[in-house]
Amino acid sequence: MIDLALSIKNARLQAIADAVDAGGEGATFTFYTGSRPANVQEAATGDELVVLPVPVPFAEAIQNGVLTGKAMPKTMATGGGEVGWGRLRDAAGVAVMDLDAGAEGSGAPATLPATQLYAGMLIEGVSLVLAEP
Repeated sequence: MIDLALSIKNARLQAIADAVDAGGEGATFTFYTGSRPANVQEAATGDELVVLPVPVPFAEAIQNGVLTGKAMPKTMATGGGEVGWGRLRDAAGVAVMDLDAGAEGSGAPATLPATQLYAGMLIEGVSLVLAEP
C-alpha cells in the first residue's frame, strides 16, 4: 500500500478535472444499468438511462483529497431501469472515468436521489464526489 502526500492527491484530482474540461463545453456523465466494464477503454455495458451535461469547469472544489463536482442540470431520462454505474466523458466524447453509482448516502462516488429511473423522468440532484484514498 502507498500513502500519497495531500498535495499529490489534490494534483491527481485536478488532472481528472482538467481531462473532463478538455475541449470546453460538451462533457457528459451517463448512467447505465448493470455492472461497469473492467476498464474505461472498453465499450459501455448495460442500457443507457440518461446523459447529463457536465458544467465547465467540472470541479466545484478540490481540497483535502476530495473533488466535488458542480451540480448538473436537470435532465430527462431517455431509458428506464436500475442505475448500476456511470461514465464521465470529455467534450470530444472520450471516456475519462467509470464510476460506481448509487442512492444518496450509499457511499458511491456518483449519487442520485433514486436509482430506479423511468424514461421521461426528470433527473436532478446528481452528485459526483471523488475521493483519493
